[in-house]
Amino acid sequence: MHRNTKIMLIIVGFVAVLMLAYLVGRRSNERLAVTAPPTITPNATVTASGSPTATPTPGVPRCHTADLRLALSEGNGAAGTIYVTIDLINKSAMTCTLYGYPGVSLLDSSGAQLGQPAVRSRSILPALIRLEPGKASHANLAFSNSGNYPTGTCSAKSDSIRIFVPDETIPIISAFTQENCPGFSVTALAAAAQ
Repeated sequence: MHRNTKIMLIIVGFVAVLMLAYLVGRRSNERLAVTAPPTITPNATVTASGSPTATPTPGVPRCHTADLRLALSEGNGAAGTIYVTIDLINKSAMTCTLYGYPGVSLLDSSGAQLGQPAVRSRSILPALIRLEPGKASHANLAFSNSGNYPTGTCSAKSDSIRIFVPDETIPIISAFTQENCPGFSVTALAAAAQ
């Protein structure tokens, strides 16, 4: 190889290294745009009467614990499972919205939690619910029958149930007797048939 060719290759290599260093340095000095974490935006609103609309109504606030009244109703049991319906009824004078799963746990007479809280069942997926005054939304609880488990697997019987409305930190507590066994689950809230 000629001396000129060697020098030319060294210069080209040197320029390539400088160019690469420039690009890497430039990229690392660029400010990255910080964005808020993504939010879940429901695709549809379901009114308490059960009819879907295309988008959530702007300006309708979410429901707070103080806006709601709790009603519990036991359903039928099947295949070793006891079903209970949680109804959250809008007792305020204004329409509000709910979205997601209620937090549910059983409490003893001192207010201590018995076992684990209910796990989320995916049998009903979350949808934004527009809850007009006096209307209800519901979620379904499933309790496994304690007779299906060895002694000591399930908790003692509860004295009450604690329910957290989605995105709220103040619970609704109501008298309720049930054992907490594996399989204790809750569905997402849905518009209740009126």
